[in-house]
Formats: sequence, C-alpha cells, structure tokens
Amino acid sequence: MLETKAAMGLNAFRDVVAIELSPALTTISTSPDSSSERENSFSLTVTVDPIKFISTFKQLPVLQARWKEARQQKRLAIVQYYVAYLRASQASLIATYQIQKFTRSSGIASLYSQTTFPKNVNHLANADYVAAATSMLEANTRERLALEELAACVGLTLQEMTAIINK
Repeated sequence: MLETKAAMGLNAFRDVVAIELSPALTTISTSPDSSSERENSFSLTVTVDPIKFISTFKQLPVLQARWKEARQQKRLAIVQYYVAYLRASQASLIATYQIQKFTRSSGIASLYSQTTFPKNVNHLANADYVAAATSMLEANTRERLALEELAACVGLTLQEMTAIINK
C-alpha cells in the first residue's frame, strides 16, 4: 500500500525531471605577470523529458486504482482480523461459562485448605472439568493471538489495541 502511494506522489516524476547542479571555477588572467582573478559559480541544469511526462500522467489513473484496491484490501484484512478476534472472544466467554458451571456448586479455594482440597481433586479427576479447563485455556490463547494479529494489522501495539477495544 505504501509502495502504491509513493508511486503516485513525486516518485512518479523522478525519471521525468532531471536537475543537475554543478560547481565551476573560472580563472581569468589578463597578462602572464599580473595576478589572476578567480570566480566561483554554479550552473543549474533542468531537463524535462516530455514523453515520460505525458506517460506519467497517463499512468496516474492506474496508480490511483491500485491505491484504492490496496486500501480496500487493507480494510478487508482489518475486518477479517476483527471478526476473528470477536469469535475468539466469544469462544473464551463460552469456555469461562462452562468452567463456572463446574465451580458454582463448590467454590475453588486454596489448595492448602483442608475442606476444599478433596473437592478440587474431584474436579481434576472429572474428565469434563479438565476438558472445559483445557478449552478455556485454548480459547484464551486464540483470543490473545487474534488480538495481536489485529493490532499488527492496524499498526498499533497490543496495549493500544486493548485500550481501544475496551472503550
């Protein structure tokens, strides 16, 4: 996208106009015995290639179309990454809800607590609970990755993207 934008700007005319600046030193001597005068000067030469100039203007609509297409592709990528983030976020919420179903009847406390330790062991022995916990971890990982991809696509840091989404 940046390449197309650069091609539409002054870069499109880089081969059309050539500017040359050359220094010159002139020494003038009127007689062999007299002192000579030195004169410093610069010459500026501007060369315009009319054929390239005309062809550059003919290419501008094509470059503008490429620029528009690149912008649309970037917008599409942003929408795709955002939808992927929303799906991952919803999957994370569903997995959290499933975990909460297991823990509503018996709250998970510290592992050092004598009264809840057997309940925690029962949860860990329950294949459905382990599957739900694994699902929640995977969903949280997918959500984080989707958020990182979205932030990278937009060109923001993860913290900036999180702040924008949480508003």
